[in-house]
Amino acid sequence: MPALQFAAATAREQLTGSPRRSASALLARVHILASELGVKAGDSELAWAHAQAAVAAAEGCGDPAVLADATRICATPLRRQGRAGDAVLLLEGTLHRLDAEAPHAAPAIVTAAGSLALSAAYSAALAGQKATALELVERAQDAADRLATQPRPRSGDLSCQQIQLYKVGVHHLLGQDTTAVRIARQLDPRALPTPERRARLGTDSARALLALGADDEALAALLSIEAAAPEDAGRPSVRALTSELLTRRPALSGLRDFAVRTHVVSM
Repeated sequence: MPALQFAAATAREQLTGSPRRSASALLARVHILASELGVKAGDSELAWAHAQAAVAAAEGCGDPAVLADATRICATPLRRQGRAGDAVLLLEGTLHRLDAEAPHAAPAIVTAAGSLALSAAYSAALAGQKATALELVERAQDAADRLATQPRPRSGDLSCQQIQLYKVGVHHLLGQDTTAVRIARQLDPRALPTPERRARLGTDSARALLALGADDEALAALLSIEAAAPEDAGRPSVRALTSELLTRRPALSGLRDFAVRTHVVSM
């Protein structure tokens, strides 16, 4: 990864015009990936440094979709640093810039705006900004509805299923766990495009179910994470949920075996 960053940065400095903008976009994408890896490794400071570098590179590429992706990747490390409100402000700032592309924006821009709105909604919910969170979810839904009218939706476009996935987490953060669970039950995991998103559904569902005291269903949600993306079942957030369930229901059938497999407890 460092070698790729160096190569992209060096190429950008040696180019002008359109090739330089393309190199800037590539450099932004490299830093986005590095930030995502930092998040998975639990290193918020590293993730934040790469996210900032991604935004700086994206500013020079002239592609609002790349800038949107780079801005969106800033949200996770900011939230983990306890700065959810700052994440909302940052994401909304880029959303306002994308507004200039409306109402005839290309699908890539509509997708970028919708994805930004979802990330901002989750951040707003974490910051306790209920009205803002729900408004941003509706904005993302509008973007998904626009994309659904396209004759040939692209595989990477925002979908109504992704909106529903985010609603589960948003409603949980807002303390509306009954609503979160209802939405989760209506969402078919097979409709989500990647194992990581199916695992996220399991994680957010488990949180809401635990809040409601539905321990058996919470375990089923945790097991669904393992089935969708085994490596995600060992992430700190999932391990914390597993530990909570172990404290409450240590004799729950299948729980200890899951806890052993995910290294929450030893054999």
